[in-house]
Amino acid sequence: LPARRTPDIAGRLPEAIGKWNIVLMIDPENAEAPDAIERLKRSIDSMSRDYQEANRQLETIDLYNRAVTALAEGRYEEAITLARKVLQLDPDHAEAKELITMAERRMQPLSDEQNEEIRTLFLEGYRYFEQKEYVNAMAIWSKILDIDPFNESIRKNIEEAKQRLKKLETNEGG
Repeated sequence: LPARRTPDIAGRLPEAIGKWNIVLMIDPENAEAPDAIERLKRSIDSMSRDYQEANRQLETIDLYNRAVTALAEGRYEEAITLARKVLQLDPDHAEAKELITMAERRMQPLSDEQNEEIRTLFLEGYRYFEQKEYVNAMAIWSKILDIDPFNESIRKNIEEAKQRLKKLETNEGG
């Protein structure tokens, strides 16, 4: 209910200033009128700033969502452009920074040497995983993330190893 009354109040503030100005015309010595007018002007300024901030936040959300969509659809340059616009509005937007890094990374494919190193590390980690040496598997697979930080498959493998290690420790402790 208060949110519905706010626009009514905001719409009435200029009218209230007008009425206080009439009071001043009728009674130029009225001490209350200048203070009331100043308070009303400050209220209008405050509401204007609140509106501008809300508008900026909505624009930031919209731009970021569009950047995520562009990234998902393989439109990397567009994703970077949109994420940079997000950073102009909100320089501390960590997700936009990460999105730029992801898009730039996807625009530059891994070299054959990097792919071979990833393959070798994956197999080494998998051998540890099969032997239930989950800590070693996670350590090896983490090296892959140094090469390819957005490798979701490896992230899932590491998460699976963590879950199995936790289950193993729970069974041993209980």
